[in-house]
Amino acid sequence: MASIKDVAKRAGVSTATVSHVLNHTKAVTEETQEKVKAAIEELGYNLNVNASGLKSRRTYNIGVILPKVTQVFFPEVLQGIDDAVSSTRYKIMYQSSDYNFTKEKELVRFLYSNWVDGLIIDSCCPKNSLMNYARELNQMMDGGRKIAIIFTECNVALTGISTIGIDNVKYAKVAMEHLFSKGHRRIAHICGPKDLMMCDDNLEGYRQSLQDAGIRVEEDLIAYGDYSSISGYIATKKLLTGSSDFTAVFSANDQMAIGAIKALKESGRAVPRDVAVIGFDNIFVGTLVEPSLSTINVPKYKLGFESAAKLLKLMEDEKEEVECVELNCQLIVRNSTDEALRQDWELYGW
Repeated sequence: MASIKDVAKRAGVSTATVSHVLNHTKAVTEETQEKVKAAIEELGYNLNVNASGLKSRRTYNIGVILPKVTQVFFPEVLQGIDDAVSSTRYKIMYQSSDYNFTKEKELVRFLYSNWVDGLIIDSCCPKNSLMNYARELNQMMDGGRKIAIIFTECNVALTGISTIGIDNVKYAKVAMEHLFSKGHRRIAHICGPKDLMMCDDNLEGYRQSLQDAGIRVEEDLIAYGDYSSISGYIATKKLLTGSSDFTAVFSANDQMAIGAIKALKESGRAVPRDVAVIGFDNIFVGTLVEPSLSTINVPKYKLGFESAAKLLKLMEDEKEEVECVELNCQLIVRNSTDEALRQDWELYGW
């Protein structure tokens, strides 16, 4: 079996140069790249890409990096991606970053080095680093193959990268306005992981809503979770032991909101009579808990489908323009903010 040394000898280059060509870790001239690839084909070196891919520079593989597949939000996103590519030659290679930005960047390099034609990334990049991250991705491709990249759940215009997302600031305000309409003025907020773009935007919408209503922002009414139900439960327990009282909770996602409902019930508080709760995402579980959860409906399936559809266009047509697409969300009112409403379980799609 041929080794990397054999490839280097046949191509007349160093083993380091072969490694750079394979892993795209350093810019290598087109002429040298072609020598290395020719040597790989001649020697049958075991590379994670087929020979036809070496010739055509196409693999018909799409890399997908999502933060955490165990979160109830993401299976619908992934289903949308799968449906969009199901009638094409492309296959999906899925990876999870576990909300670890260092791991995400490693996965990007892994998928890129294994010759995917495009990447869909639901990034956990800190908001203040997003522009630099986009530049890094573009620089990586400038030194190697040019592939299409889509950032999903992102509504920021990035150089060279298309984005499909929602305005989290806007819809956080919609959630807050609903609570205001129910007479609430002392509203707690459970955020997701610090520095994550969606969480920063939800928090900004929360703060702006209070300020616009002439209500002082109380830092004691802001708690943090990690998007899991148990973190929402713990955050609410912490809020309940604090010095500030509250009559409503706005959670950055539904899973934490469900944890909040459990903590409130254990404390003897009735939802929504004593404390109203609203979430964000509209996962099916929100219709099964008691009381059913008011929320902001995020078009999860459409996020995935539109991201993949745009990626396909970018991969198939070099003239397809990079763009920033913003999807619409809707307020869903259920019993956790209005006990008079009649609600049914959501039994479709799971």
